[in-house]
Amino acid sequence: MELSQVLKRGAEVTLGHRWLWPPALLFTLALDLPSLLARPFVPSISDLTSLEAAEPYILLAGEITSNIPQLVVILLILSVGFGALWALATVGQAVLIDGVAAVYRGAEKEKLVHWKKGRSLLGPFIAIDTLAFFPIFIVLLLILLILGGISASLLLTLQRGGPFTMSPAVGLGGSLLIPLVCLILPAGILGVVYRLIAFRFAALNGAGVRQAVGQVRPFLRQHFVNVLLLLLLTGVIYYLINGVVIAFGGGMRWLVQSSWPLTLKIGVEAIVICISLVISLFRNLFLSACWTIAMVELDADKG
Repeated sequence: MELSQVLKRGAEVTLGHRWLWPPALLFTLALDLPSLLARPFVPSISDLTSLEAAEPYILLAGEITSNIPQLVVILLILSVGFGALWALATVGQAVLIDGVAAVYRGAEKEKLVHWKKGRSLLGPFIAIDTLAFFPIFIVLLLILLILGGISASLLLTLQRGGPFTMSPAVGLGGSLLIPLVCLILPAGILGVVYRLIAFRFAALNGAGVRQAVGQVRPFLRQHFVNVLLLLLLTGVIYYLINGVVIAFGGGMRWLVQSSWPLTLKIGVEAIVICISLVISLFRNLFLSACWTIAMVELDADKG
């Protein structure tokens, strides 16, 4: 597999097959739109380090957490919303994988056939996601439990008014906190790699969930160098383009004057979001195409 040819074919598929843009748009709307909409409201580092600037956020958090029914409703709404976005992104990605592979193999079908295939892959893809990211879920859960134990010990100490004491179990957990935090990055990267490869085994070869996940390890052993180079290259491309999107949005918002009418400010924000979505759409389609094309070539050479 030649990475230069993979990138070239990925660009040709991205720009030359417009019927792939709608599933890429669906994938991008579910994946990137929430962060783009929330970005203007996310406090900056200076806001978080300034008590006066952070006070509104602290008061809002305190008001929400003090009202348990309101907190439960908010968490329920967020869970349903993120679940729906996850499903939309999964279907869009499944259509992209199936469509790009068909284009690369010269076996395009009716567009509706690819959409039906993508919808049928929703369940398997969600199961693969669950298996791929289960280790990092366990790591994050342990970190939260340890932090909760430390916080509870500190709260009890403050209530008693005595010196700070910690149970041996919590102390042991605290000593494991740094190693667990260090596991987040490798567990996350491993989950992403398993997800990328297992998705394509399920979509391209019709493998079941367990079979698709089980094929990842021998595939990595056989093509480790190629997968590593592709992961590094696509990762660099992703973060470079993401940096351009963030810089563009920050620059446009910096130009907005406080004296401008509200409608003009909203218009500028809408332009920023639309242009950012277009850039993200082509980024997501290009990277998905590169991984799919690479998988088709590497899987063909596995024998």
